[in-house]
Amino acid sequence: MESLLSDGICIDSQESTHKTPLMIAAFNGKLRAVRYLIENGADMSIVDNSGWNSLHFASQGGDPDMIDLIASHVADIDSLASEAFTPLMVASDNGRLQAVKYLLKSGADLSLKDGNGWKPVHHAARGGNPAVIELFLCEVEEIDLRANRGETPLMIAGYYGNLQAVKYFLEKGADPSLKDKKGWNSLHHASRGVNPDVIELFLRCMADDAIDSMTDQWYTPLMIAAGNGRLQIVEFLMRKNACPYARDSNGYSPYDWALHSQEPRMLDYLLERPALAFEIQIFKERMTEYCDS
Repeated sequence: MESLLSDGICIDSQESTHKTPLMIAAFNGKLRAVRYLIENGADMSIVDNSGWNSLHFASQGGDPDMIDLIASHVADIDSLASEAFTPLMVASDNGRLQAVKYLLKSGADLSLKDGNGWKPVHHAARGGNPAVIELFLCEVEEIDLRANRGETPLMIAGYYGNLQAVKYFLEKGADPSLKDKKGWNSLHHASRGVNPDVIELFLRCMADDAIDSMTDQWYTPLMIAAGNGRLQIVEFLMRKNACPYARDSNGYSPYDWALHSQEPRMLDYLLERPALAFEIQIFKERMTEYCDS
């Protein structure tokens, strides 16, 4: 590194996304390299294309010693990136328990929201580490804290398929039947995801008719899974007797949603089901019209 700098290469040279050597070293936990760069005048205020500074990258990497070093040269522990992401949110998103502990001890603000209205607990739900979630639940007043679109941490954990996080939220009293601003409950969100075990967990603790629960536009979990090409979820819901004949507010069935997904295996699976011949015929006609258009 010293030889490169002596050859005239800028210490703050940026790659295509405007990351600097300091940011990359901070993320990768290279303490000696970071110390050298700082001692030789690396600019701590530079941000990349996402508005992340070196503290955001150190928080993503998760090394508390690195965060301590970077934070001692950065004015604001809650520095905001694009979409108002703070270092604490970044650490939470990545399940970095020790980093989260350090940032909280250093005064990071739990009440800040990003551009979507997510607080750190929402990011922790996406990160999926129950130990991180537990830290935040000791501080927040409401386990079903709402973001801008009405989504709760449980909905987020369900969508990302974080089974252990979902279990933890449920054990602490989170309500899977709550709906967001579009009428989606936790089961609807999980049906967009990839983990059938999360679906099964929700079905065990929700009302018997939850499997065919409808959103404001009459979307069922089966429709949502089919439309997103989630074959495993569709197979699971069908085994649990989800209704394949329901219609949404536009008159579309799960078969139509599957067509929209353009997932051949999904289409094959649904066409092989022992469904009503009339329903399959309508679906085939729609598929023919789609392919000919």
